[in-house]
Amino acid sequence: MQSPAEIAAVESLAVQWQDAWNRHDMSAVAALFTEDADFVNVFGARWRGRREIEQAHVERHMTRFAGTLWRNTSVIVQSLAANVALVHVSWSRTGDLDFEGRPKGEMQGIFTWVATLQSGRWLIRAAQNTNVVSVPPDVPTRVHRADA
Repeated sequence: MQSPAEIAAVESLAVQWQDAWNRHDMSAVAALFTEDADFVNVFGARWRGRREIEQAHVERHMTRFAGTLWRNTSVIVQSLAANVALVHVSWSRTGDLDFEGRPKGEMQGIFTWVATLQSGRWLIRAAQNTNVVSVPPDVPTRVHRADA
Protein backbone atom coordinates (compact mmCIF):
# COMPACT_ATOMS: atom_id res chain seq x y z
CA MET A 1 0.00 0.00 0.00
CA GLN A 2 1.75 3.10 -1.21
CA SER A 3 -0.50 5.04 -3.53
CA PRO A 4 -2.64 7.97 -2.37
CA ALA A 5 -5.73 6.03 -3.52
CA GLU A 6 -4.83 3.07 -1.32
CA ILE A 7 -4.19 5.31 1.69
CA ALA A 8 -7.50 7.11 1.06
CA ALA A 9 -9.30 3.75 0.98
CA VAL A 10 -7.93 2.90 4.42
CA GLU A 11 -8.68 6.40 5.75
CA SER A 12 -12.27 5.97 4.60
CA LEU A 13 -12.75 3.37 7.35
CA ALA A 14 -12.59 6.22 9.88
CA VAL A 15 -15.14 8.26 7.90
CA GLN A 16 -17.43 5.24 7.72
CA TRP A 17 -17.01 4.65 11.47
CA GLN A 18 -17.89 8.26 12.28
CA ASP A 19 -20.93 8.20 9.97
CA ALA A 20 -22.25 4.88 11.32
CA TRP A 21 -21.66 5.93 14.94
CA ASN A 22 -23.49 9.23 14.49
CA ARG A 23 -26.45 7.39 12.93
CA HIS A 24 -26.21 4.91 15.84
CA ASP A 25 -26.15 2.13 13.24
CA MET A 26 -24.18 -0.60 14.94
CA SER A 27 -24.74 -3.02 12.06
CA ALA A 28 -22.83 -0.56 9.87
CA VAL A 29 -20.12 -0.24 12.55
CA ALA A 30 -19.81 -4.04 12.75
CA ALA A 31 -19.58 -4.29 8.95
CA LEU A 32 -16.26 -2.42 9.16
CA PHE A 33 -14.69 -5.40 10.97
CA THR A 34 -13.47 -8.77 9.80
CA GLU A 35 -15.49 -11.77 10.96
CA ASP A 36 -12.66 -12.72 13.35
CA ALA A 37 -11.90 -9.19 14.57
CA ASP A 38 -10.59 -8.44 18.04
CA PHE A 39 -11.66 -5.25 19.86
CA VAL A 40 -10.40 -3.92 23.21
CA ASN A 41 -12.40 -0.99 24.57
CA VAL A 42 -11.21 1.86 26.79
CA PHE A 43 -11.97 -0.15 29.96
CA GLY A 44 -10.06 -3.22 28.79
CA ALA A 45 -13.08 -5.32 27.82
CA ARG A 46 -12.20 -7.60 24.91
CA TRP A 47 -14.78 -8.49 22.29
CA ARG A 48 -14.04 -11.25 19.80
CA GLY A 49 -15.63 -11.42 16.40
CA ARG A 50 -17.90 -9.12 14.42
CA ARG A 51 -21.07 -10.36 16.13
CA GLU A 52 -19.79 -9.74 19.67
CA ILE A 53 -18.43 -6.31 18.69
CA GLU A 54 -21.82 -5.37 17.26
CA GLN A 55 -23.78 -6.62 20.26
CA ALA A 56 -21.55 -4.78 22.74
CA HIS A 57 -22.02 -1.54 20.82
CA VAL A 58 -25.78 -2.04 20.44
CA GLU A 59 -26.10 -2.39 24.21
CA ARG A 60 -24.11 0.77 24.86
CA HIS A 61 -25.93 2.80 22.22
CA MET A 62 -29.22 2.01 23.96
CA THR A 63 -27.90 3.68 27.13
CA ARG A 64 -24.65 5.64 27.64
CA PHE A 65 -23.98 6.39 23.96
CA ALA A 66 -27.58 6.96 22.83
CA GLY A 67 -27.08 10.71 22.38
CA THR A 68 -23.42 10.79 21.40
CA LEU A 69 -21.81 12.56 18.48
CA TRP A 70 -18.44 11.25 17.23
CA ARG A 71 -15.87 13.42 15.43
CA ASN A 72 -12.62 12.18 13.94
CA THR A 73 -9.90 14.76 14.54
CA SER A 74 -7.07 13.04 12.66
CA VAL A 75 -6.38 9.82 10.79
CA ILE A 76 -2.84 8.52 10.25
CA VAL A 77 -2.22 5.46 8.09
CA GLN A 78 1.03 3.52 7.95
CA SER A 79 1.64 0.63 5.60
CA LEU A 80 2.84 -2.52 7.36
CA ALA A 81 2.68 -4.86 4.35
CA ALA A 82 0.96 -4.99 0.97
CA ASN A 83 -2.44 -5.76 2.51
CA VAL A 84 -1.97 -4.61 6.11
CA ALA A 85 -2.10 -1.09 7.55
CA LEU A 86 -1.72 0.46 10.98
CA VAL A 87 -4.28 3.22 11.56
CA HIS A 88 -4.41 5.76 14.36
CA VAL A 89 -7.69 7.68 14.62
CA SER A 90 -7.80 10.57 17.06
CA TRP A 91 -11.37 11.38 18.03
CA SER A 92 -13.65 13.45 20.22
CA ARG A 93 -17.14 12.57 21.39
CA THR A 94 -19.90 14.53 23.05
CA GLY A 95 -23.17 13.42 24.62
CA ASP A 96 -21.80 10.58 26.76
CA LEU A 97 -23.50 9.61 29.98
CA ASP A 98 -21.61 8.22 32.98
CA PHE A 99 -22.60 4.92 34.58
CA GLU A 100 -25.21 6.71 36.72
CA GLY A 101 -26.78 8.36 33.66
CA ARG A 102 -25.34 11.84 34.24
CA PRO A 103 -23.95 13.83 31.29
CA LYS A 104 -20.19 13.81 30.86
CA GLY A 105 -18.05 16.43 29.19
CA GLU A 106 -16.34 16.00 25.86
CA MET A 107 -14.31 12.80 25.62
CA GLN A 108 -11.17 12.41 23.54
CA GLY A 109 -9.21 9.36 22.56
CA ILE A 110 -7.09 7.46 20.11
CA PHE A 111 -8.12 4.33 18.26
CA THR A 112 -5.40 1.99 17.06
CA TRP A 113 -6.53 -0.29 14.23
CA VAL A 114 -4.87 -3.01 12.24
CA ALA A 115 -6.65 -3.00 8.89
CA THR A 116 -6.44 -5.72 6.27
CA LEU A 117 -7.47 -5.90 2.64
CA GLN A 118 -9.97 -8.71 2.15
CA SER A 119 -11.69 -9.35 -1.17
CA GLY A 120 -10.85 -5.84 -2.33
CA ARG A 121 -12.19 -4.14 0.81
CA TRP A 122 -10.31 -2.71 3.78
CA LEU A 123 -11.62 -4.01 7.13
CA ILE A 124 -10.54 -3.65 10.75
CA ARG A 125 -8.95 -6.85 12.06
CA ALA A 126 -7.93 -5.48 15.48
CA ALA A 127 -8.94 -2.37 17.43
CA GLN A 128 -7.70 -0.85 20.68
CA ASN A 129 -9.49 2.26 21.93
CA THR A 130 -7.88 4.54 24.51
CA ASN A 131 -9.30 7.59 26.27
CA VAL A 132 -6.97 10.57 26.39
CA VAL A 133 -6.82 11.88 29.94
CA SER A 134 -5.35 15.23 30.94
CA VAL A 135 -2.47 14.90 33.36
CA PRO A 136 -2.04 17.90 35.70
CA PRO A 137 1.23 19.79 35.24
CA ASP A 138 2.26 19.14 38.85
CA VAL A 139 2.38 15.36 38.35
CA PRO A 140 5.96 14.10 38.88
CA THR A 141 7.99 13.91 35.67
CA ARG A 142 8.47 10.15 35.97
CA VAL A 143 4.86 9.83 34.78
CA HIS A 144 4.57 10.07 30.99
CA ARG A 145 2.27 12.83 29.84
CA ALA A 146 0.53 12.46 26.48
CA ASP A 147 1.12 16.14 25.70
CA ALA A 148 4.85 16.00 26.55
